Amino acid sequence: MAVTVLLVEQIGNEIEVTIESENAEGLAAPNPTTQKERRGSSSPRGGVKMRRKDYYLQQREARELPTRVHAELMGPHIPIILLELPGAHEDKIVWKCAQRFVVQLDMDPGYAPVNTPPGAEPPPVCPLKDTVTGEAWSHPQTSQAGAGPYAGFQVVQATYRKATRAKEHLFYKCTIWCNGLKYDPDFYCDEGP
Repeated sequence: MAVTVLLVEQIGNEIEVTIESENAEGLAAPNPTTQKERRGSSSPRGGVKMRRKDYYLQQREARELPTRVHAELMGPHIPIILLELPGAHEDKIVWKCAQRFVVQLDMDPGYAPVNTPPGAEPPPVCPLKDTVTGEAWSHPQTSQAGAGPYAGFQVVQATYRKATRAKEHLFYKCTIWCNGLKYDPDFYCDEGP
């Protein structure tokens, strides 16, 4: 299992999210285990990310909708990359904060959903599930008091749902609300190597 722990902090009038720790027990090369390694590796789908982005930008411009350009895996927010890992391995995200907070992950509204072939399930609105119950996220998640290594923090934990076509949509937008402030980092869903 690959675990990424994100620390949510209020700094003045803003929320900041930093990668506090990463752990990838049982994963060996060629699996990019850390977020830094994932951002530095190429997509196994051979550049589909940029082609899909270009296509959606052209589609949006053709309909004269406002254009919002995402820098390739960079920008003002740390992008989090979720991978469909091999076998029983799962990608888990933990958000932790000193104050109560709420997290939601949805399809990025800047990109149209992929076309769904007849008879196939469409990509999920949210590619995460509750780590404890296994239920798919369908609404914002409110933090709970943490235990064990997360004692003293408010925590939300989620696991990437495999085989849901999320990697075909690729682009998801996370929203975090804390003390009346909002932060919205990008999430990318992709295939593992």
